[in-house]
Amino acid sequence: AEYEAHLVEEMPRLAAAAVADLGDARLVTATGEARIGINRRELDDAGDIILGENPDGPVDHEVRVVRIDDMGGRPKAIVFAHGCHTVTMGPKCLQWSPDYVGPARGIVASALGCLRLFLQGHAGAMHPISGIGADEDNTHAKHRIGTTLEGEVLKVCSRLYSDTVRGPRTIFGMLAKASAYPRVAVSGEADTRIAVKEIPIELPLMEYPTLAQARELEETCINDLRDAKASGGARARLNVAQRYVY
Repeated sequence: AEYEAHLVEEMPRLAAAAVADLGDARLVTATGEARIGINRRELDDAGDIILGENPDGPVDHEVRVVRIDDMGGRPKAIVFAHGCHTVTMGPKCLQWSPDYVGPARGIVASALGCLRLFLQGHAGAMHPISGIGADEDNTHAKHRIGTTLEGEVLKVCSRLYSDTVRGPRTIFGMLAKASAYPRVAVSGEADTRIAVKEIPIELPLMEYPTLAQARELEETCINDLRDAKASGGARARLNVAQRYVY
């Protein structure tokens, strides 16, 4: 309840601050690669799939970066996205945590001094190379993964230019004739505006079951769990059955 009240108070203030900071800007984008993830579909000795490490499984290492600059080429905001589950802190962690994204965003703030936003990509079956945190505090792994990711973001940003382009060759003299390609200011660009369209849609909620239907569903789930335990079948079936009951 306290967080909700804080959010209601903060959103108008943040929106007003954003409007007050409006101005011309340029957008540049590129991709990099951060090897912080591994496929998590591991086969155990019984041939069942568990959450572990599968080095031969498919994995996406791409890091996508969008930088918004002012007209002088100075960063105003960084948006970066990567598809890897944020689970370095693990299920035993009893604190709220941004996981490895927190350290990554902090490095951007200290290095570039601008707003930073992380977008969670399609994580699928991709876990951090540190695995799911098995201890209550896995801060060390969180910082390792976050630093690796943000190091790639900064590396991508170092090759992005928004206010200049590579100019024509020029010759200058020294002991021998040499050429250079000095960067020149961007010119003749079109006024490109980003528009947003929003269509509100109301979706009807499902009807709640009656008490009798709920009790019947509960009994079905309990029986499924009992059968899964008795059959000694796949661990995946038992996990699902337990989740529905508990």
